[in-house]
Amino acid sequence: MTGIAPVEMTIHVPAAPADVFAYLTSPADYVRWMGSEASLDEELRAGHDVAWKTYLPRLAVAAAGGDPGPDPHA
Repeated sequence: MTGIAPVEMTIHVPAAPADVFAYLTSPADYVRWMGSEASLDEELRAGHDVAWKTYLPRLAVAAAGGDPGPDPHA
């Protein structure tokens, strides 16, 4: 343990768990809301905090059948 506090976020996704799971496991669905590949690293915590605050709301939109628009970090 490095002593760095974990990033913790909560968001309501208006979709069934099985539908949301596809957005985390299917490459085609993943890029609809994330827009790029991700590599998790504790040294990059601040960047991941910003990214999750950007991309979790996009996941909620995509999983509900909406279009989250272009990736703002692309």
